[in-house]
Amino acid sequence: MGFKNMRKMHVQLKIYVFVILLLAIVLLSLLYYINASTLLTKDNELRTSEAVSQSAKYIEGYLNKLKAMSDVIAMDVDTKEFLELSTPQSESGIQALMELILAGDNNILSLALVSVDGHSIVVGQDMAMTLSEDMMNQNWYMEAKNSHQMPALNAVRMSNFTSDKNKWVVSISREVVNDDNEHLGVLLMDLEYRFFENYFQSMDLGNNGYAFIIDEKGQVVYHPNESYFENEGKAEQLQAILREGTYVENNKTLIKYQKAIGHSTWTLVGLSSLENLDLLKREVIFSLFFVGTIVFFIALVGSAMISRKITQPIKALEASMDSVHDEWHEVPVEQHTFEEVQELTYQYNLLVREIKKLMTDIKKQEQLTREQEIKALQSQINPHFLYNTLDTIVWLAEFKASDKIIDVTKSLSGLLRVALKKDDGLIALEEELEHVEHYLKIQSMRYESYLTYVIDMPKDLSKYKVPKLVVQPLVENAIYHGIRPKDEPGIIRISANIQNDALEILVEDDGVGINLKEEKDLVLGGVGLTNVHQRIQLICGEAYGLKIDHFANPTQVKLRIPLDL
Repeated sequence: MGFKNMRKMHVQLKIYVFVILLLAIVLLSLLYYINASTLLTKDNELRTSEAVSQSAKYIEGYLNKLKAMSDVIAMDVDTKEFLELSTPQSESGIQALMELILAGDNNILSLALVSVDGHSIVVGQDMAMTLSEDMMNQNWYMEAKNSHQMPALNAVRMSNFTSDKNKWVVSISREVVNDDNEHLGVLLMDLEYRFFENYFQSMDLGNNGYAFIIDEKGQVVYHPNESYFENEGKAEQLQAILREGTYVENNKTLIKYQKAIGHSTWTLVGLSSLENLDLLKREVIFSLFFVGTIVFFIALVGSAMISRKITQPIKALEASMDSVHDEWHEVPVEQHTFEEVQELTYQYNLLVREIKKLMTDIKKQEQLTREQEIKALQSQINPHFLYNTLDTIVWLAEFKASDKIIDVTKSLSGLLRVALKKDDGLIALEEELEHVEHYLKIQSMRYESYLTYVIDMPKDLSKYKVPKLVVQPLVENAIYHGIRPKDEPGIIRISANIQNDALEILVEDDGVGINLKEEKDLVLGGVGLTNVHQRIQLICGEAYGLKIDHFANPTQVKLRIPLDL
């Protein structure tokens, strides 16, 4: 078996081992996660079941205590005597007994003993249920009468719904009869609502878990969320919870367990949240990441040690390539190395030779193209301007204005001399502005008093080099698009200065301004503003060129040229 096949087998073996280890880690982690989740869910269910059962037994025991208290009051001789005869002695005796019971249990807010004929004794705070002459016809009284001496449990009551839970009570009532089992009245107890709230807050049902109590009629006896007492629709949702094994609230799954409270019509429901399961998920993910990282580095180190001998010659070739990459030098072929490495070196050298040839051809082509573009842009002269200048000379000759003919002819000669001069495309700023002045003299002769101009060039800037024929197109644009449409005298100002390490030439006119929609169409004499901008960027770079600062009066066009041309 050759070296090449051995190498392929080595690579495939490393991949197979890595994939098998990865799959094993994922599979074991998944099994661990499933088993742990199942155990945690069962533990949660058991814990919730025990907590709810213990709480139900505690409430049941407390209700039995209240029943025993009510039996003491209902069977007392003074109670029966007061309900039948309303004697002062019996009233004093039963009131003392009721105050004693009230003092012995802080959860009882008030006690009331009501006779058939409307007489009553109230001990403690004001009753949540209204005591009146017709109260015998109210539901709570009828329920107590029909309870046959057993406590009748009522849901939360309050006079008007208030968020102050200190004013909420759970009422417990029972019938009082004489020795002949005849109805004498009703004993009423108001139990503090916070008794339930304080107790259930100590239940361990998770961060998002809670408990509630509901009676057989679907009325809410206790719930930590006040809206369930105000909103009947929400109260009906609690009935649905009783029929389900789990409950989803705010995108969180809660495990439900319910227990009927003995000697009452109440059902206690506990909903336990699953924070422990979420914590386990994070631990499994962390464990998977930690173990996977360790295995990965072990495999990485082992693979590196095994393949070092194979990859070392290729790395040596790579280092040689990196050392000569910038200059595209060829890499010497090592004689004492693998055949594949020698072939790779040979192919790389062949590629270097091709790249160097292509780069040389591209540079030549770019240089040729650039020279052609610059020559084409700079050699364009407007034939209309030549025609108009010659027509001006003929017009002056007809009026025998020989001095003006001489001036125009000299200016035209100077203009053509600079335009047709063979050079490298760069001239001194002094010559460029002299060329512009020749052009302005000819134009001012045509437009007479309608055109005046000012050229301001500091002497210390006169020798700076600028691309040839870049200012005259800007002046021509100012005349044709600024001064001429104005139909009244105008002025053009040309100035030069140094700003931010660059030479800036500013052409201003007080004409009609530049219309934004026409900006792209400003092409005059074959050399428009766009061509000037492109020509400067070809010669100087993209950081330089033409900029129109604003389109109001005066219009300003600025040329930016490097100082070191």
